[in-house]
Amino acid sequence: MATEVVAPVFDEDVDIMADEIRLVKSKYAFFIDKGDGAYLVYSSLTGAIIAFKEISYIERLQDIMNTDEFIYDENDEILSLFKEKGILIDADTNEDMLVRLMYDENITKSKTLQLILFMTKQCNFRCAYCFQKQEDIKMEMDALQSIIKFVENQVVNNGYKQVKIDFFGGEPLLEYDSIVWFLKTLHETIATYNGVELISDMTTNAYLLSPDKFDTLFSLGCREYMITIDGTEEIHNRMRPLISEEGTWDVILSNIRYMMSTTFDFKIILRSNYNADVVETLPEFYRYISEQFNNDQRIVIFSANIFGHGNDSMLEIYNKSESDRIEAGIAKIIKELGLTSTSPMAMTLPCSRACHASKQNSYTFDCDGLIKKCAVMTDLKQNHIGTLGLNGEFKRNSNVYSKWVCSDYLTERKCKRCKLVPLCFGKKCPLPRVLFGELDCNPSDAEIAIVELLKAYY
Repeated sequence: MATEVVAPVFDEDVDIMADEIRLVKSKYAFFIDKGDGAYLVYSSLTGAIIAFKEISYIERLQDIMNTDEFIYDENDEILSLFKEKGILIDADTNEDMLVRLMYDENITKSKTLQLILFMTKQCNFRCAYCFQKQEDIKMEMDALQSIIKFVENQVVNNGYKQVKIDFFGGEPLLEYDSIVWFLKTLHETIATYNGVELISDMTTNAYLLSPDKFDTLFSLGCREYMITIDGTEEIHNRMRPLISEEGTWDVILSNIRYMMSTTFDFKIILRSNYNADVVETLPEFYRYISEQFNNDQRIVIFSANIFGHGNDSMLEIYNKSESDRIEAGIAKIIKELGLTSTSPMAMTLPCSRACHASKQNSYTFDCDGLIKKCAVMTDLKQNHIGTLGLNGEFKRNSNVYSKWVCSDYLTERKCKRCKLVPLCFGKKCPLPRVLFGELDCNPSDAEIAIVELLKAYY
């Protein structure tokens, strides 16, 4: 909100003027030349993105870019806009404290309890790049009952107003009956506490997400589904076959078509994991999705580099800089097709890139009954933060737990010089810090990636 401008006050013959408001550029502001005559202005502290295309505005923008300090003039349209959006700030503002406040309010004091449940370690697929071991282990009923007690304890002791459950695996729908029982029982439990909301989502390959199962899950509040399709039919069937090596494309698309035929309010995060083979097919695949589902906003596009997981014989797995370049290209394709993408939002909004494992309100429950932080590297000893008692009591290993959730980005060497710290607070991935004592992050590369993404999408 813009600071109120105090009008001049006159007392007899003496003019007492209100203090001038001095403005400077935020250290979290980006001024981006798109190279086509247009400019973008972005703030990682507020999430504001402003495009400039008209010559008169661009000339004024360039003046601002080349000036260190400004006197606020409410009649100056661009100064007023920049002040409102946090591009320009009062000269005496301590932005480190603003970031600290944002972290405290949105992360530390969050009223959402987030749980990731590994329903099973088994899967009906054998994806070429899968990093997980497929084992005949599942979440037993006594563990699910203890988790419900845990939720109850957390709501009572910490005042959570929302409980968010993410069903994970393996393939969680192999344990569909357990999921239904769990959601029904947890809904009944949560209903006894006024003002507490239960929501859930699922990471699933969608092969078993038949119409009747989707209807039931939706009725129980499961409203978001991350579903992976790796490009067009031929490459997808090669990358993500069944155990029997049969293709999976047709069944997945059939299930999605049913979901999209309903009037239900839900979201599909349509993910593609890519290497060189998949990338070649993505433009054709995204055109197919656009045409098949008429750019329905319930489908949101997400892409991710495989990063060398799984089969080492896979062709051309991209490094980080190559992946950043590809993501910018994908964002441009998605924009041209009129599809919705998670990438600009996920990468540019304040607080959006802090990993769940770094948050005090987030827990991962493995099939073996252990409580963990990271949902990827589940077998690591350093990921085991505690156990769960039959009555839901959390027996925490505080030494391990603290390494995941406690870090000071204001003193972290890399974070102090990073213009993107309001996005992640040095917590984009806490695992390298837990294992090696230092963040695995290059601020310069991260800033370049953000700029290229913004240029491609906007």
